Amino acid sequence: MYEKILAHLKTKLPGVQSKFIEGVANTYSKTITDESQIETTLSDGVIEGLKFTASFAQTEGDRRATEATNTAVKNFRDKYKLDENGKPISGGGKEPEPNDIQAIVANAVKAAVEPLQSKLEGFEKKESSQQLYSKLEAKAKDKKIPIQFIKGRTLEKEEDLESVLAEAENDYNAVKQDMINGGVVTEIPGGGSPDSNSVDAAIENWAKENEPVKK
Repeated sequence: MYEKILAHLKTKLPGVQSKFIEGVANTYSKTITDESQIETTLSDGVIEGLKFTASFAQTEGDRRATEATNTAVKNFRDKYKLDENGKPISGGGKEPEPNDIQAIVANAVKAAVEPLQSKLEGFEKKESSQQLYSKLEAKAKDKKIPIQFIKGRTLEKEEDLESVLAEAENDYNAVKQDMINGGVVTEIPGGGSPDSNSVDAAIENWAKENEPVKK
């Protein structure tokens, strides 16, 4: 699925750095399990957001790299007492090896850009988690499970969706049965068991007063 998502993103994000696209594809490959979900998940709105993020990352990354390079070169010249051409000034030390400045600049750029990369990865992970949670909400709604029964639950990947939903449903059914057994829900006129609407309404009110049920 990763390769198919990657191919789709490359057509939608021309000119964007490959590393950024690969990171996005890797993130979404954890939540998209079927090819038919690619178009709907990576909608025009999502693509526009990715374009903005990529543009910002490129601009900010370039700024940080340039700033780090300039600072590293200045510090290097000061350390070895070099002029702007890299030659020892009067009273300065020996001319340094070319590899020395290359290593210093490379390390400075890496230190400046890595925090931005980590921030982008965190953003991608958050987007993925939000999409998974939206799917969980939709499935809970289909089963008429109050939203309070899924609040606080965490989803790492698509494969966890059904098991987390099952946990929420078990909690919901347990509370539902306890309320029926305890007479919290009134019986319908003429006796008999409570109707499903009154049970659902009572449980939803209870859930709102006691959220979240479980993390």
